[in-house]
Amino acid sequence: MGLDARFQQIHGDDAESRWWRLSLEQSRVGTVAAGLVEEADFEAAYREMAQPDFHDLSLAVLTA
Repeated sequence: MGLDARFQQIHGDDAESRWWRLSLEQSRVGTVAAGLVEEADFEAAYREMAQPDFHDLSLAVLTA
């Protein structure tokens, strides 16, 4: 047996960053209502993820 970890790269305005925007949007109302994040934080994140020079790693996908 073994364990494999895969990290999806996120680049500005690619399919992965658009997926994250849609995913974040699903939690937006509840997160803002709970006072955990402000509306402006979501908008700033969306602008950043749309930039061509944006790079990040998605969550790890583990396979055992």
